[in-house]
Amino acid sequence: MTFLEYFASDVYRYFGSSNIISMVKSFCIIEGARYSFFYD
Repeated sequence: MTFLEYFASDVYRYFGSSNIISMVKSFCIIEGARYSFFYD
């Protein structure tokens, strides 16, 4: 999968969360780490 495909699947999954603040923090941490891992 490409980064955008991971990104889209994570957006879809995280939007199901009822805790928006936690969702945003987790999303930023996970996507930032994933981006760094693949493209650093």
